[in-house]
Amino acid sequence: MPIVTPTNTEVLSLRGLHLYHYALSNCSQKARMTLEEKGQRWTSHHLDLSRNEHVTPEYIGINPNGVVPTLVHDGKVVVESSDIIDYLDVTFPTPPLKPSDPAELARMESWIELWDAIQAALKTLSHEFLFKVRKGNARRELARYERIHKNEHLIGFLREFTSPAGLSPQRICGAHAEATAALARLNRRLSEREWLAGDAFSLADLAWSVNLHRFNLMRFPMHDLHGLRRWFAAVAGRPSFQRAVVGFEPTSIRIFFRLYALTRELAGSGPRSQRWQGR
Repeated sequence: MPIVTPTNTEVLSLRGLHLYHYALSNCSQKARMTLEEKGQRWTSHHLDLSRNEHVTPEYIGINPNGVVPTLVHDGKVVVESSDIIDYLDVTFPTPPLKPSDPAELARMESWIELWDAIQAALKTLSHEFLFKVRKGNARRELARYERIHKNEHLIGFLREFTSPAGLSPQRICGAHAEATAALARLNRRLSEREWLAGDAFSLADLAWSVNLHRFNLMRFPMHDLHGLRRWFAAVAGRPSFQRAVVGFEPTSIRIFFRLYALTRELAGSGPRSQRWQGR
């Protein structure tokens, strides 16, 4: 569990639960939703990634990776969203969000490992099919990233994203194939069972629900994944999802994403286009 020692020592004096997060970040949504499921009160430290509020020496001093979310609990700093939700479930065990059966617990952990594994693919698809309009702003801020950030992987991604050519077709097609395979795997499970692991809602369902929300926004092809769609409708109706995901999503942004995704689809360049599906 990545508990880090911050160089920004001001956070060591924070009492209670504090979350550094961004409204539209799927990793932040996952952490917020866990806090809601646990019924915990927490203090919000919102960082607007569109304004690069996370690209500061002060925040890098809290989270050396320079990404969100970061949880601070009584001065203890926890990074990486999958570790944050695990920390919250261990620290606040009621209600439990893990199966008690060892085999089902292992199944849940494997789903979360898959969630972690496809984040690079989701980032690629999100930047191409939702965030591409931010490319100009990201280009202007690249020098600042390179000066302050230590995350070479992120800097390399942004260099490609902001280049005149943008993200390569090979990268986009590879991400599309990876996401398609993961969603098909989820659908097979959810066509037979109500939940991803065990007989109740778990951290695996929580984590994947925020990704399904992102895939829906970009109009990713999922129309024939009936088990997955049934499950997502159930999870999206939970109060925790409504408060932690929908409640933090500005209506104007949601409408913009929907219109942009539809425009891309009508132009034949959205994620449902055959050009990205290796056909």
